[in-house]
Amino acid sequence: MRHTTLLRSGPRARRPLAPAATLLGLALALAVPAAGSASASARADELHEITGTPGDDRLRGTPDADDIRGEAGHDHLWGLGGADVLSGGAGSDTLRGGVGVDGLLGRAGRDVLRGGRGADYLEGGGGPDVLSGGRGGDLLVGGAGDDSVESEVGRDRIRLGAGDDAYVDWQVDGLPDEIWCGPGDDLVGYWGDPDPADTLHGCEEVVDIAH
Repeated sequence: MRHTTLLRSGPRARRPLAPAATLLGLALALAVPAAGSASASARADELHEITGTPGDDRLRGTPDADDIRGEAGHDHLWGLGGADVLSGGAGSDTLRGGVGVDGLLGRAGRDVLRGGRGADYLEGGGGPDVLSGGRGGDLLVGGAGDDSVESEVGRDRIRLGAGDDAYVDWQVDGLPDEIWCGPGDDLVGYWGDPDPADTLHGCEEVVDIAH
């Protein structure tokens, strides 16, 4: 059975930035250093809080900034518009940021995180996760599991975790990406020749996946 928790109305529907601000701040300050005045206004904003149940939830945000928390269960979270913070729980979750500067946190379980348009911060957590930054300058952080990480157009920063991870750059765009491989047996793949603008740190294997 699926449960949906709707945005609470009334004076408690909006709350000041709290721990979720840390995740959003990473998206704003680290993923896009050039965000400028938009970053400052987003930090000063408040987040709508949307919280799930111990079951399997399908939670959608608003056009504004949201703090969406899946809790336990296998959840689907959509940020939609605004600068959103999405956090899965103990289950295997799917998080989609949508349009805007978003922060997505997978936590435990086999999670799928998709940033969408805009500069996003994605962090996988403990399980074997899939992280997809989409278009924009993203910061993608793997976790303890064997993760699959991919990016598209944008000046991205990739930090692979402790597991045996794979990173794929689907768009050789000439923009300088930085990739830090972890202690595991990691693979970096390009759709074509490696981008000469990129910088790789400690990566064991670089391949052309187009052939």
